[in-house]
Amino acid sequence: MRAKVLHSQQLEWWLMGFGEKVEVIRPVALRRRLARQFETLYRRYSD
Repeated sequence: MRAKVLHSQQLEWWLMGFGEKVEVIRPVALRRRLARQFETLYRRYSD
């Protein structure tokens, strides 16, 4: 799916709600930001 939307905290929250079922391709800055958030969660919950 493609969508043109404004970057906001709500957008990040919405995307993270999809978990592993979403991949942000562009913009690269948003992709990296979400990757960092998922990495933090992974470290928090992995043994």
